[in-house]
Amino acid sequence: MNQASIYQPKTASPTSFGIVVLLHGAAIAALVFAKMEMPAPPGYVETEVKMIEVPKPPEPEPLPPQPETRLPEPVVRHIDPVVPPPPRPPEEQVQSTQTDRSFVDTGPRREAEPTRQAEPQTPPPVPVRKAARLLSGDLKPPYPLSERRAGVEGSATVRLAIGTDGKVVRAEKVRATSNAFFEATQRHALRNWRFKPATLDGRPVESSTVLTVYFKLDGEDA
Repeated sequence: MNQASIYQPKTASPTSFGIVVLLHGAAIAALVFAKMEMPAPPGYVETEVKMIEVPKPPEPEPLPPQPETRLPEPVVRHIDPVVPPPPRPPEEQVQSTQTDRSFVDTGPRREAEPTRQAEPQTPPPVPVRKAARLLSGDLKPPYPLSERRAGVEGSATVRLAIGTDGKVVRAEKVRATSNAFFEATQRHALRNWRFKPATLDGRPVESSTVLTVYFKLDGEDA
């Protein structure tokens, strides 16, 4: 066989290899830039990330030094034990001089003296009261003219309030044959009647009394 007919591969030159590499690099770069310039889809929100520096917490202040607490030292006291004295000999023992009366006294017992009762206290004196007394004088009330003309006799009973000076302070009707008899008695009592005032333990006091006045046509009215 002829050696010229044998296939021998061609060896690539360095220049052609470099051109191929440059073409591939240009294609990759074009793809990268095309991807970067691609518009964002609708509704896309770009997230912005910010770095926030967290302040470092301050260091705690040191505590002030605490005073040293010293516990009191225990106090130990020596106490001598109490030792009872030795018993005395029989001849030195002291006998009791007290006597049991319930054992020795066998006779009849004396009855206890009755308790004296307190003497009754004298009651306070009863206050001495004296009633008012009508003094002598003009005691006759004038006969009412209307009753005299009508020929009417009668009486009037009045309740009198007497002051400490013996004068009649007030005269009230208790009963009367007619109003004319009462009015005549009331006027006369307030103007003319005088009393020795009532007394309480000798002191003048106000009082009251009831008097009846009789009217008679024979002129003996009182």
